[in-house]
Amino acid sequence: MMNKAVVYARLSREDEDKIDGNKKESRSIENQIKFLTSYAEKNGLTVTKIYYDDGVSGGTFDRPAFNEMIKDMKRKRFNVILIKDFSRLGRVMHKVGDFVENIFPAYNIRLISVSDNYDSFTSVDDESVVLRYFVNEFYLKDFKKKCRNARIHHALTKHLNYYPKYGYNFDEDRNEIVDEASANIVKMIFDLVGNQGVTPQKVAELLNEKQIPTRS
Repeated sequence: MMNKAVVYARLSREDEDKIDGNKKESRSIENQIKFLTSYAEKNGLTVTKIYYDDGVSGGTFDRPAFNEMIKDMKRKRFNVILIKDFSRLGRVMHKVGDFVENIFPAYNIRLISVSDNYDSFTSVDDESVVLRYFVNEFYLKDFKKKCRNARIHHALTKHLNYYPKYGYNFDEDRNEIVDEASANIVKMIFDLVGNQGVTPQKVAELLNEKQIPTRS
């Protein structure tokens, strides 16, 4: 009886909008099902039924396939539920937590969240695995958002620590203009290396001998 399993998959329109073209196929309903049935086959679980809600938000638990699965659970038609990750159950953390930590155990349901490496049959973690999952997901999304905002800001502005190229300087509008003093040094270095074949180490020695200051 301990290997009579069902698969639950879900994909909302919001999920699809957030996935780029290269990753959309791997997150589709079909591939969630294929991923989970393959896991079941490799781990000696017999999948007796597949439930899926396509185009239904994880913000609601009033989903046709999910409701059907819960009814079948109460009728004791299976005892293992396979999901890809906790967000497939739903996007409301406390409700997902109630199912994972209270409702499923009350019906002796073994929950396996494959991508989260979670199996309620073997888990001995005292902390809320659902809380940890959603916190990690939040920080990942927040980190990606901050990186995206930083790239946009950098594209639209010149950073305060941005230095002009050697041989140039900034005018009052922070546009690069030729700096005559350092430009002459650049020309000398170019002549030494490009025309005379002097090595970079020798160039450094010559500059030091002439007491030419470094850029810093």
